[in-house]
Amino acid sequence: MPEVPGRAQRTDRRIQEAWTEANAARTAASKREHYERNREEIIARSEEWGKNNAEKVRRFKANNNRVRRAVKHASLGNFTAKEFEDLCERCGNRCLCCGVTGVVLEADHVVPLTRGGSDGIGNIQPLCGTCNRSKFVRTVDYRTDRHNPSEPPDLLQEACGLYHLRLDEVLVEEADL
Repeated sequence: MPEVPGRAQRTDRRIQEAWTEANAARTAASKREHYERNREEIIARSEEWGKNNAEKVRRFKANNNRVRRAVKHASLGNFTAKEFEDLCERCGNRCLCCGVTGVVLEADHVVPLTRGGSDGIGNIQPLCGTCNRSKFVRTVDYRTDRHNPSEPPDLLQEACGLYHLRLDEVLVEEADL
């Protein structure tokens, strides 16, 4: 019978997985012993990785915290880090409330989870940390500027399709021309 590429690897992997499953207690004890023997080295290596990958660690912690809160409030929906990055890019990588750029943007729930809001990308807007915390649990949609209805709707257009300039920003930009 002709040799199928990768067949031996798949078979070996299945055998290894079956052995590991059959010997779960033995494997766990072996891993525990290894950790105890090399504890300081493992901790140092982990801390070094965290220092070298601070942004990944921050995103991981933020995502875990968000998912934990969504589960706690039994919220529907879920969004990925890629969806949030795309949303931030469409909004010019700036806070939709104050317009600041060059800061870490946080995923803010338009309708807070505590008030029955979804954890889907349709209920998310990028805000800087200061604006996100000052909004707290209020329902404010900065994507359409519904928080300031006195502005004329014809001035509420921006390239991202979600963020709209405030009237004073439009006038400042026109004055610079």
